[in-house]
Amino acid sequence: MSQLAHGQSGRSDTTSGPSSHPSAGAPCRRRPPRRRLGTDPDSVSRNSLGRGAGCVGAGGPPAWPPSAPGGDPRRPPLRRSRLTRPDLTRRAWTGADPGIHQRQIVTMPEAPDPDDAPVAWARCIVRDLTGSYGGPTGKMTIDLAGSAKVATLVDEVAKQTNIAPDKFVISLQHCAGGEELILNDYLNRSLVEVGLETGAQSRNNLFITEAKPRRKQRSGAGLESGDHAGRTSPVAASSGGAEGGSDSAPAYTYASGLIKSNETGHVGLVNQAMTCYLNSLLQTLFMTPEFRNAMYSWEYEGTREDSAKSIPYQLQKLFVNMQTTERLAVETTELTYSFGWDSSEAWQQHDIQELCRVMFDALEVTFKDTEQHDLISRLYEGKMIDYVKCLECGTEKDREDTYLDIPLPIRLFGATTAFGSVEEALRGFVKPETLDGNNQYHCDNCGRKCDAHKGLKFKTFPYLLTLHLKRFDFDYQTLHRIKLNDRVSFPEILNLNDFVSDVSGCAQPATDGGDGARSDDTSTTDSGTVLDDEAAHPAAAAAAATHNMTDGDPGQEDEGIDCSTDSETRANNWRNAVRGPYEYELFSIMIHAGSASGGHYYAYIKDFAKQEWFCFNDQSVSPVTQDDIRRTYGGGTRTSSYSSSTNAYMLMYRRIDRERNKLPLTKDQFPEGIQKLLVRMREGEDEERANKERERSMCKLTLFGVHPVLKTTVSNAFHVHKDMSLEEATELGWKMLEFDKHVPLSRCRLVRYDELNDAIEESLEQHAGHTMEEVLGGVRSTYKLDLMLEWRAEDAQFEVYSAGDTTLQVLRVSVSDGRVSGPTPLRVSLSQSVTELRQALGLSDSARLCLARYCGELRPLLHPERSLKLEGFHRNSRVFVAEDDADDLDQPFTSSGFFRVCDRHEHTISLQVIVPNTDQETLDRLAIPSLDQMSISAALAAAAAPSGGAAPPDQADSPPVSPEPTGGDELLGGGSSDQSASEDSSVTDSERTLIGGEQPTGAGGGGSLPATPSNSPAGSDYQSMLSPQEEGYKGVEGGDDDPSDAPYAAAADDDAPAAAAAAAVGQPPIRRYFVVEKSAPHENGFLWDVRLDNRITLGGFKKEIETLINVHRDYFKILKIYTSNQEFECTRLDDQLMTHGDNVTFVARLSRRLRDGEVRGKVYKLEPNATEPSKFLFEWILRKGMTIAQAKREILAEQKSRLGVDIPMNRCRLRKKSWKNPGKIYLDTYKFNDQVPLYPNWEIFLQELPSAEEVEGDGQLSLFCRRFHPSTYTLDDLHEVTLPTSTPEALLAALSRHSGVPADNIRLAKPPGSFPNDFNALLAPTELDWLANVTALDTWPLNILEDGHVLYYKDDAEPLAELSDQQRREISTRETARLQARSALSSSISSTSSSATAPRRERGLKIHVDIQPAAGD
Repeated sequence: MSQLAHGQSGRSDTTSGPSSHPSAGAPCRRRPPRRRLGTDPDSVSRNSLGRGAGCVGAGGPPAWPPSAPGGDPRRPPLRRSRLTRPDLTRRAWTGADPGIHQRQIVTMPEAPDPDDAPVAWARCIVRDLTGSYGGPTGKMTIDLAGSAKVATLVDEVAKQTNIAPDKFVISLQHCAGGEELILNDYLNRSLVEVGLETGAQSRNNLFITEAKPRRKQRSGAGLESGDHAGRTSPVAASSGGAEGGSDSAPAYTYASGLIKSNETGHVGLVNQAMTCYLNSLLQTLFMTPEFRNAMYSWEYEGTREDSAKSIPYQLQKLFVNMQTTERLAVETTELTYSFGWDSSEAWQQHDIQELCRVMFDALEVTFKDTEQHDLISRLYEGKMIDYVKCLECGTEKDREDTYLDIPLPIRLFGATTAFGSVEEALRGFVKPETLDGNNQYHCDNCGRKCDAHKGLKFKTFPYLLTLHLKRFDFDYQTLHRIKLNDRVSFPEILNLNDFVSDVSGCAQPATDGGDGARSDDTSTTDSGTVLDDEAAHPAAAAAAATHNMTDGDPGQEDEGIDCSTDSETRANNWRNAVRGPYEYELFSIMIHAGSASGGHYYAYIKDFAKQEWFCFNDQSVSPVTQDDIRRTYGGGTRTSSYSSSTNAYMLMYRRIDRERNKLPLTKDQFPEGIQKLLVRMREGEDEERANKERERSMCKLTLFGVHPVLKTTVSNAFHVHKDMSLEEATELGWKMLEFDKHVPLSRCRLVRYDELNDAIEESLEQHAGHTMEEVLGGVRSTYKLDLMLEWRAEDAQFEVYSAGDTTLQVLRVSVSDGRVSGPTPLRVSLSQSVTELRQALGLSDSARLCLARYCGELRPLLHPERSLKLEGFHRNSRVFVAEDDADDLDQPFTSSGFFRVCDRHEHTISLQVIVPNTDQETLDRLAIPSLDQMSISAALAAAAAPSGGAAPPDQADSPPVSPEPTGGDELLGGGSSDQSASEDSSVTDSERTLIGGEQPTGAGGGGSLPATPSNSPAGSDYQSMLSPQEEGYKGVEGGDDDPSDAPYAAAADDDAPAAAAAAAVGQPPIRRYFVVEKSAPHENGFLWDVRLDNRITLGGFKKEIETLINVHRDYFKILKIYTSNQEFECTRLDDQLMTHGDNVTFVARLSRRLRDGEVRGKVYKLEPNATEPSKFLFEWILRKGMTIAQAKREILAEQKSRLGVDIPMNRCRLRKKSWKNPGKIYLDTYKFNDQVPLYPNWEIFLQELPSAEEVEGDGQLSLFCRRFHPSTYTLDDLHEVTLPTSTPEALLAALSRHSGVPADNIRLAKPPGSFPNDFNALLAPTELDWLANVTALDTWPLNILEDGHVLYYKDDAEPLAELSDQQRREISTRETARLQARSALSSSISSTSSSATAPRRERGLKIHVDIQPAAGD
């Protein structure tokens, strides 16, 4: 298995191709297109010339009807107005010589009477490309009735141009793309019938060219006949030839384009989540006949199991499904599965050009050694030359590269304006760069540095040309990625012959510099620019100048596939003059809508068979109009880095070649292999349809049951058919749960069961003989309630459970000893009264009952006549029952012992607390006073006070002082790993801590904790709710009085306002329940199982712990451990523990204040060959001026104390840590802040050595080396070599001693990445740069300046193994698993140490290739 990623194809990434835009309607004959699609109607002067029969002349504006038959319903009609002045004129500007305007005044006939029948007017904007009418680009505007014949239009044009009708040809540009419609072939048809638009704002762009001999039209072919009939061709096929057909064909209207996707003849692709980029590319490949036909000619011969991983096979299946299915859209999940993608890939956005490159690479790898091995290169590969030419002697050096697409920058670096068209972008792409000044080129022929030209030129263009418009860029001012929404037009017909130096034996024209000198010779011009073509065709240049002067108003600029008149003239001249091999037709526009931050892809694609353009937007397929295509040019404003717009991003052209141009195979033309595949697919669809129908008839539940022998609850998915009877379902469940081995079927039944509340809701006796659909109330995939298979003893009877009843959980309270037993289930009806509940429980009228409501609220049941529903009972409610509260009945409920026991039960939670070792040795080492020492110090301070009294109240509980004076206000956090973080950024000094040592005997200095302070045996069904003092509780005394006598309140003992309020009324401080039930040794101290009241605040929690560990609460911090092993410091002392939940784990860690010159940092262990080479050990404090030897001694002692690892001083070293990479080795004599910089949050490596330290001085160099074995494609473990000097000779000698390979045979390579610089052994021979002659280590390409670098080496005499496909797959699988294991660990460590709000990293696009056999292997 290999991974193909962007940029691994081996082809040059410096190339890409031109692009173009859709063409227009359907031609009437098979001939090369004459013009690009349409022009912008807005650029036509609204004061245009018209003259002749049937037209509105120069007397004024035409009287547009409010609603004209055949008019364009998209445009609002203008109001008709009767012209009363017959002498009104219309002025039309027509082109003449450059810089000259001709004005012609033509009398306009009186407009028709408004009472007459409305007339549908068609405005015809005719451009004369023959040069006979006012110059080469003259225009005229003729308004004719839609019912007028084409012959009338021809006569009018003949009159205005003074050209005989048989000497020119009028062509109509359609909006859908394709060849133009020659109107001269349909003289007897009306303008509406041949497709001209009518209405108030109609614009019909017509062109007249000189008539040339044309192939005779085929018999019986109307406008829609032939293979290239277009959607916009309005005339139906006729048997009478071009002019003899029927006139009954309906005109094309805009409404005919609003059809459903399935009526277009194409299907969409389902977007899995964010796979629009994939869908757009797949639709383009599918609509490429040559690619689709080639995929159909390939035949898969692997196994059915392996077919799921075969990319060509799944692509072939997808194409067949898209061509033959009756669905509106098909899925792509099978194809993406063959890519090796999982469901998460569907949520990753990628670039469509990147996907195209990676997919083509994957297909090339898969097609290797098959008949289609050259498919991609045959269709998409072109060649270009990368050259450098000396401008003094003319010597040129070049290199030939291949490319699959041409990346066209639409805006040069530093430029403020973009190229206006792809032609301009192509000229800029091949324009040579001048190497001069400090950047001169060293010419071997001249023997010195000279000015030179460096650039690219095209040698060949591929059959299918892909142009990538590079719209994504980086803004160096805002430091954001941006999208360039500038307008870039592209032609429908793209002629690239002038970009190739040798086309049909003709040399390309040279470029003339601005000073009259030739800027280069033929071989190094910018591949023949379009400017050269203008020089060769002066008429085109004159046309361009005339157009610029005529249409000076930007708002009046024509738009179409290429809206500029000069481009249209040049294109026409190209067709007439230079018809070389590289003339291309646009057929796909891949569009990006959005910004650089994200967006959506869809495509406009031309159907070659129908000669129509369609929009493929995921599931939707619809026709597109000329306006839609025109909008893809772009032109949105660049207001910010997040501006969004819609424009073309990739363009695909096909070379116009009658020999190679093909149409896609029809269903009847499928090869035999595809026919068989289609049969298998249809059979699979039938089977899938039957399975889905069967699935829709299944009732899906979960079946529970209590095992008759094990007495444990078992469950299983229970899918039963809707027509299965209740008895049959019972038997099925009886066998499924394997109760048939223990209980007969007659003693089992199905009941409704509520898993959440663990309660049976209803028995089903009344549904005997009914189907499961009737029993369950319908067929669904999920139900509110599930089923339970209930069984009974042989002499017992089933209880009847009625719908609407509920099960209560009854807990019995012994007030005298504080025990709560239960719960015991009790089935009741919510309509029962409290009195009936007492009777069911066997209680007297005076016995106390209370209901546990939400959030621990307790509600006494004091109204016997009320129903349980009114009292607030619900499903699985808990009820407390007092068994022995006779002496407590006269107390108010909230003051009674019954309430205290119930309240404690409702608010008690269980926690695990990890506490540090706090023996005297650990505290002394960390300079932390014990609580006993602080008490003695406080007593001595009080005795030394002048008054002999106690300390002031505000100082009685102040933070203690370290035995040694502090040097600053900073407090160091300790013992936390990389995963620790703070809940609050505003942490005070007294809340930052440092870990202490291990405590082998007891948590506190005063002795060990009781193993089981609670009297409740483990696993019992009752719990003691007595006060801590009565349970042998060890903790802070709240007062002399029994805390159980304190009144009920919601405040904790550390809540100052509540304590003050209690003291004001003469009540003792409030105490909360806190019991350590179990203490066990832990690697960081001890692990406590604690049960406590969840209303205790964090401050009170720390106060309880401080007494038990004999350390004041200001010298340790509390951290919460989450399921991901992340640790977050808890700093909000007023938060109650109920906010943290039940069954969570906390860690208490010791701390102390920093002194002057001390800095906190982290110690990591360096293990080069471990799966985790950089492992965090602990945090530590270093002092300025401390030697490395002293730091090593303290760190080693801490490691031995905490981790039990003892390393001798002479077999370890400290070294620099730079991210993941080890660096300089620190000698024992180095001092921190002198030779070794000491900065906050420092990090350092501790490395254990296999023998005594070899590095003894500054001149030595230590490197990590790894040997590669070419004969086996394996890598040895890293080993470290120490060099006496930093020279290549010393390195080769050390490697030779270690490996036994002669120094002359050793080849070196520096792998990429960070330590340990792991690399795929399969790619090592080709992807690493193996160096034979290394002259220095500290210069390029090794650049080794200090210790810690990684080098690969090999024996050049060892032959490289020739691998079979099977061996290559095995090595690839082995290496992928090895690298992924290390990568997964690194990702896990990185994810736990990074912030939860870290930005999402983009995932690289990869396609995993599993080579499968095919026919012809």
